[in-house]
Amino acid sequence: MAQYRVIVNRRAVLTGPELRHVQDYSSLHFDLWRIVQYLDLRDRLPVNDDGRDLFTRAALWEAAVITYGRLFSKGMRTQLDGWVKQLSRPERDQHDQVIAMRNLDIAHYLKRTALSSIIAVEFDETDQPLGLVVEHYPFMEPTPEPDLRTLVVDLGAHVDAKLDQLAARAVEQLDIGACLATAVKGPLPQPEHRTRVRQTYTSWGVES
Repeated sequence: MAQYRVIVNRRAVLTGPELRHVQDYSSLHFDLWRIVQYLDLRDRLPVNDDGRDLFTRAALWEAAVITYGRLFSKGMRTQLDGWVKQLSRPERDQHDQVIAMRNLDIAHYLKRTALSSIIAVEFDETDQPLGLVVEHYPFMEPTPEPDLRTLVVDLGAHVDAKLDQLAARAVEQLDIGACLATAVKGPLPQPEHRTRVRQTYTSWGVES
């Protein structure tokens, strides 16, 4: 994405159905960024059998996989099918593995692929049954692990390019006079009970 060449003086909030695609692709951009944050945090944790690290790593991996799977849900986001079709065979296998992991091991956790259990009966010294013991072996982290980060980087480049095209088209159609009439200095109005986490700039900006 291009760097800023000028200092921003005022901003005007835009509304209207013609901005729907910009909103959709900026949502994709944000979700891809969020996946990278999950993976970065996970990579900082040691790979061991410590309960705290094990469950934290698993939770971050699940969050990344669920977010990635959501990108390909029904609706506007199915326009990413074109990106999927241009993947090489190894890349497509990685993509399909992540989606299957989301559907079978994480989103629908009670499926047998997600949780293996061993049930045994225990006896005392006189061979009297004491009860049952059930040992659980849940799905925690994939082995081998699909290269989700590479998929996200490649998809991010595709989404950024599309977002820039949509933004340029939207700006060409603007009523500049009407925008200037409502433009204000300072931060944009913030939705109630929400915290700004990230801004997404198109071809005239730089990420922050």
